[in-house]
Amino acid sequence: MESTHRVMARFERSRDAREAMIDLEGTGIDADNIHLVTAAEPVTSNMTKMDVDMDVGAKLFWKGARGMILGGIIGVVVVVGALAAMRVEPFGAAVAIGALGGFVGGATIGAFYGMINRLPVNEEAFDTVTAAHQGGNDPIVVEVTLHDGRTAADAVNVLRRHHARKIDREVA
Repeated sequence: MESTHRVMARFERSRDAREAMIDLEGTGIDADNIHLVTAAEPVTSNMTKMDVDMDVGAKLFWKGARGMILGGIIGVVVVVGALAAMRVEPFGAAVAIGALGGFVGGATIGAFYGMINRLPVNEEAFDTVTAAHQGGNDPIVVEVTLHDGRTAADAVNVLRRHHARKIDREVA
């Protein structure tokens, strides 16, 4: 008979809960097994929503920028290496044009991959703002349901890394 492991983690800050949910997905845990648990339907201000949107947008921007630079460098190296291997003439002009083309192509692919690499599948990762500002009394609770004890232990480690205030683990 298969046992079900349920891990409940309480967070003070919505940013920590959101990052934990994204990292849980990154470890291979299915997004359908990761949920936010709220006691009541919260009401948030537009300013709070805008702050979360700005935070998520800034992270996507910097991930995309990092991917763009890395992808552009790789593109230049690949294209210039290919041109050198083919021994094109005139070499200087070919390298200049090839390096530009390689940078543009590599930067485009790198920026795309850098941004999608961090986007969560589970939309609840963006909803942590709804639980964050209920007067500051209620913690944000992330619930993870798994069927493997080892994966549950890995989930606990991820939740600890993101400053979970309290972690409860149940086996049914």
